[in-house]
Amino acid sequence: MIQLQPIQIFFKTAILFLFVVGCEPTPLIELQHLSGYWEIAYVEQNGEQFIPKVGQPLYDFYYFDQTEGIRKKVAPKFDGSYQTSDDQTSFELQQKEGRYLLQFKTPWDTWSEQIVYLDSTKLVLFHLNYNYHYIRP
Repeated sequence: MIQLQPIQIFFKTAILFLFVVGCEPTPLIELQHLSGYWEIAYVEQNGEQFIPKVGQPLYDFYYFDQTEGIRKKVAPKFDGSYQTSDDQTSFELQQKEGRYLLQFKTPWDTWSEQIVYLDSTKLVLFHLNYNYHYIRP
């Protein structure tokens, strides 16, 4: 039977500790799920949640293809369809330092929003110190 010396035990424990502490889980980002309708469930800042007022909710509609897309504001109608405005904002998807950014550009402004989390039912975007939590309608 092999016996470990105290110094060997210390180094193995230290390496295991550094590995566990140093490994941050990678957030889930499944880009194929971006296209479609998204409802803002709540907005979060500094651990505080702000829930939209009750009433007719507004949705964001995203269309995304490879590296480019659009976002439109839409409102649901009672018949199940959506009323949409003529306005839409184009964006380009960029990956920088392991982060996915939606780079928006209009004639009046440019800004970016970071995709924090994205799967088939949940989307979280970060912009100007706010986390926007979306769900599928």
